[in-house]
This record gives sequence, C-alpha cells and structure tokens, in this order.
Amino acid sequence: MKNIYISAVNVKGGGPSTVVKKIVLNALKYVGHDDQILIITNSIFNEVVLQEFRDVRIKPCIYDWVLRSLLHRLFFEYIYLPFSLRKKEIDIWISLNDVSSFISAKKRFVYFHNPSPFIEFRYFFCFPLLFLIFGFFYNFIYLINSKNYDGVIVQQSWIARLVKKRYNLKNVKVARPVDSIFDVDFKMPIDECRSANETVKFVYPAFPRAFKNHKVIIDAIKIVRARLPGKFEVVFTLSGSENSYSKNIYLEGANIPELKFVGMLSAEEMNDIYRKSQVLIFPSYLETWGLPISEAKDNGLVVFLANLPYAREVAGDYLNKFFFEPNSSKELSNLMISFMESTLTIPEDVDRNLDVVDFNTFSELVSFMIGESNA
Repeated sequence: MKNIYISAVNVKGGGPSTVVKKIVLNALKYVGHDDQILIITNSIFNEVVLQEFRDVRIKPCIYDWVLRSLLHRLFFEYIYLPFSLRKKEIDIWISLNDVSSFISAKKRFVYFHNPSPFIEFRYFFCFPLLFLIFGFFYNFIYLINSKNYDGVIVQQSWIARLVKKRYNLKNVKVARPVDSIFDVDFKMPIDECRSANETVKFVYPAFPRAFKNHKVIIDAIKIVRARLPGKFEVVFTLSGSENSYSKNIYLEGANIPELKFVGMLSAEEMNDIYRKSQVLIFPSYLETWGLPISEAKDNGLVVFLANLPYAREVAGDYLNKFFFEPNSSKELSNLMISFMESTLTIPEDVDRNLDVVDFNTFSELVSFMIGESNA
C-alpha cells in the first residue's frame, strides 16, 4: 500500500484551495485501488471542497483546533504531527501550509504560497502592522528544515530567486498554478474590445484584504467619472460583510453609481462576469501568482496591472497589458479614460518573458512529486 500525505490544515478557500484540489486530482492518477491519499485538513475545507471527490482512496483527517491561533499551528506542525506520525509508513509527504515539519517520509515536499515575507520595502506603509509582523516571522518559518526536503515549490521565478538567495536553498522548483496556455501572444485591436456606444465594464475579482488595494481603484473612479460619468462600470467581488476592510471599502464606494459590489461569486458566475467585461484591473501590492490575471488572459480581456514583479511574470508575453504604479490613481485613471476614448495603443516593443519555469502544469508538478519513478 502506498501512503501519500497532503498537509493542508490551514487552507480554507481562495487560491490555496485551488492548489489543493489540483494536486489531489492529479495525485489520483498515481494511486492504485489499495493506496491512500490522506489529507490533513479542517472541517470547512472538507465540507466545501473535498466532498467533491467522493473517492474511497481519499481519507480526510480533520483538525479544527489547529486554526485557533498561530501558537496552535506551530505546536501542531512541529510537535504534534511528528509525534503522532512517527510510526506511520509515509511514502510521500506534501505540505501545502508553507511549513517544513519534521516528518519521516521517503519523499518530502513543501509548497510556499504565503507571499508575506516578500513585500517590497517601498510599499511597507500600505500594509497593516500585524501583516508586516507576520511576514517577518514567516522568514524564520521558511528557514526551518526546508533544506532537508526533496523540493521547495514556489509559483513564480522572482520568488524562487529570493528564496534561493535569502534562505540559501538549492532545492527550489517553480511550478505555475495554472493549467492553461501561458506565454502565447494575444493582441486584439483595442477598438475591437468594445463598441463605441456600450458601457465599458472593468472588473477586479479579489477577496477583500488590505494589500489588495481596492482604494486606488475607487480614487481612479472618482477622477474618471468627473470626465465621463455613466459611461463605465467597475465590479468588485465583495459585499462589505466579509471583514472590516471590506466594510470600509463598501462605505467609501457605496454612493458611487459606477461601482458595483456583487459579493463572492462561483466559478461559473465569475466566468459570466469575464465574458461581459472588457478590462481587468489588478492593483494588488502582493501576490504569489494572481490567478485573475491568468483568467483574464484566457478570456481575452485587456489587463491593467500593478507594475510589480508578480504581475509582469503572470502577464508574460500577453500583448494586451498595461502597467501602472499601484499607489497612483492618476496613472490608473489615465489608462481607463484612454481605453474608453479608444486612444489606448499597445506598444510594439513588448519585453519577452524569459523566466525559468520547472513545471508548467499541475500534472507535471505531481508527476515530479509522486510519479512512479518517485514511488
């Protein structure tokens, strides 16, 4: 019997949940009838996501008490897990919690998808103090035992370069968290992206967190509507009830008729929004990937992106892309107005994406971790 353990106890939703689902889905290709995939998780993720699989080879192990505090997490990862699993035969250990626990296994991998240690200094003032402290603390978490793992997986090349240099790791691999065509040129003439008389639709799909930077879009909307009132619409996928940050964003934008709050959407509903929109705005200060950028590319949208390494790497060779400083509502408003007035032009000399990537799909990544050659 082959035993594959996937530790995802801290994952409840968002991008990390997509990573878990994709890895589990591809892992099923490499397990036989008598093998097991044991997923260390919480009841929220188990009920919302894992129930989709309904495969007898998948065994959820629920630990809700771990989510009570950071101290509970550390105790669980570095004391409870190594002790409770010390007598287990583990073939493959995959940690999706950014933590390299002291687990005995034939092969061990850790997936780093927490971007908090990689904040650019010039944007420190844009983050809550607690988030900055958390990011500083995670620098030490990333150091613990990572050198002894068979692979440290990150989502982008710029993060890989930082991880290798900062933590002196040699076992870093870059795996893109998307299973779609990536660096393919796409250039639809801007005037074909919209009809002259239609309302221009911009969209920003993001869970409300402070570093997502919704404020710069609200400030840009105020500038644009002074010139072109009623000619456009911006969609935020939040309702104002998610947390204190979303409440503040909602209160600031609720009286702006061009700004629509639609709340969290299903994948099908989000695809419908993409089909009805012309432009993605993505001003986030920090991401390990930025999945909506990939989704917007797949749907042929023009993309207005924060001028930061993560966005440039995800945009790749896509031609309908424009960058702005994430703290400049003026730059963003100029892009919005230019698009609406059909004066926006794509530069002819677009930089090519030369980043080194080890795995282009989840299938390739999982084959590396638990393929037959590693069994």
